[in-house]
Amino acid sequence: MGFDPDTFAARARDLSTTLFLLDSTTLIPYLARSSNGHPSARQLVAQMRAVSASPVTTDLLSLEVAEHARWALRSLGSSKISTLTGLALATGRAGANENVFIEGCLAEAAAGKAIDLHQYLDSICADGSGHRGSNAVFAAAFEREGIPCHEFAQWEGFKPELYEERDRYRDEIAKRRLANSTYQHDRQCQAEAEALMIVQRVRDAAFRLDDRTFTDAYFLSNTRVIDDVIRPTRPVTMRPHAVQQWLSTLTACSPDELRFVINGILWELSERGMSIVDMGRVRTVFAPLVDASKRQLEEELAHHRNLIADRYGENAANAFAEIGGVDAPFIAESYFARKSAELEKSLLDERAQRERIAKTALSDQERQELQRLKGIQKRKEEKTRLKRRKIEARKRLKRTKKRR
Repeated sequence: MGFDPDTFAARARDLSTTLFLLDSTTLIPYLARSSNGHPSARQLVAQMRAVSASPVTTDLLSLEVAEHARWALRSLGSSKISTLTGLALATGRAGANENVFIEGCLAEAAAGKAIDLHQYLDSICADGSGHRGSNAVFAAAFEREGIPCHEFAQWEGFKPELYEERDRYRDEIAKRRLANSTYQHDRQCQAEAEALMIVQRVRDAAFRLDDRTFTDAYFLSNTRVIDDVIRPTRPVTMRPHAVQQWLSTLTACSPDELRFVINGILWELSERGMSIVDMGRVRTVFAPLVDASKRQLEEELAHHRNLIADRYGENAANAFAEIGGVDAPFIAESYFARKSAELEKSLLDERAQRERIAKTALSDQERQELQRLKGIQKRKEEKTRLKRRKIEARKRLKRTKKRR
């Protein structure tokens, strides 16, 4: 089991002087209370502290956490989680990967807490402006949690000429990520280049933190792109579950360890674009929205049976007979969007017809002139008829005289 007193003491000494640089894949669930990855991230950091290891991060890695929160705010569009947009995000219908802050907020709402996304972000950051998603607020939140957050140039031992080396690593990482189709943006590559150099220099005792040197350091991340770039004799990166196994040899095993494993699996699934949706939680949070949508569809069914039958090509009752659960809001939105489009088209057609009539219509002055011209024409026609009658009368008179 590895609990020989000498080896145990050696591992304890090694870990007590080891620095763990936390990636956003650990930082995000660490802060996102009630999310799937939250318990495992919390337990991991707690185990580090139990053996006197040092969890730290950088400003760029912390910035990714703030961006994750800002994405949730933009995507939801409001503070309320129990909206149609919230339902689409929670069930993977929004065409985007799972957001851990929305997931945590949803879990707390399902537990009966009257909380919206703004309140949730304020609460987890312990700051009333957490819902603004600023970089400084999230960096301060990690500082309060005892996870120092430093810029690259703030490390003791930093020299300006290191920027050139960092940029070379950044470009190499970018090339590797582009080749692997995992490139997101240049800042991601710069953050990983800085992490690589921090780990290397901490190991060489060239970088210190609060006048403290460390015998070892690792970058906690689920990606190995850094190791692929430099191919070191000893890995720079270590996966969180591997660190947890290492720490478990020095800390007491608890029932929460199984929970750590399960949460770790769920978090890795989300990293790969997959997630397990808790439909019970979804039904609890979005029940008012689902029920309201079903009532709307029932009302439409009652008032527009013939129209629905023409539109869907079948009996109105059959058209909506198999709607189940959380599908109702999306079907209702689609139905009313189509109905709205048809009404808009009818309105535009009517407006165009009115405009055509207006263009051909005569003004009062034009009508008066038309009437005047018609009167003149009528009088001319009367004169012509009178002339014809006179001519005819003369002809009859002449014929009569000749007969006599």
